[in-house]
Amino acid sequence: MNTKTVIGISAGLLGSALILFGIAARMADARIDDLTAERDIYASRAANEANRAADMEYNYSAMKLAYDKLKATHEALSDGLTASYAGDFLCTSYDLNCDVCQTTNITYSGEAPIPGYTVAADLSTFPIGTWLYIEGLGIRRVTDTGGGVGKNQLDVLVAGNHDDAKAWQGYGMQRVWILEGVE
Repeated sequence: MNTKTVIGISAGLLGSALILFGIAARMADARIDDLTAERDIYASRAANEANRAADMEYNYSAMKLAYDKLKATHEALSDGLTASYAGDFLCTSYDLNCDVCQTTNITYSGEAPIPGYTVAADLSTFPIGTWLYIEGLGIRRVTDTGGGVGKNQLDVLVAGNHDDAKAWQGYGMQRVWILEGVE
């Protein structure tokens, strides 16, 4: 074999090797891209599962807290006292002798209004004298009505002035029970 033939064969083999190396490099790059995409997918799934677990833990904590409150309330009920769930009610607030709230120092029932005791309700929902347990607020008695009190609303008398009533922390939807057997 002459030198030109050897050089030609060597050049051909070298060219083939370079082509094969290029193909292998492209295949390796494609595999790296596939693995990177898989890693990102699994990382996203892991993050979603971690968020889902955190949400479930939060929901569990909230449900346990609600259960503990209800259990404590149930245990606090004396013999002969029963509670029946009335539903969710919008709780608002009002204060005494307020021109804005249009209140006076006497309730619809004729009793004196007492913050922490008096609640106004739609009388077709709760008649005067009905004892209620309002979750987060405690026991109240319906002794008043209000011009703006709707069917699924309770207006709770709070201590202080109109600004205190507007800033009242109990505002919003609350679960309510009717208490029977209160003396």
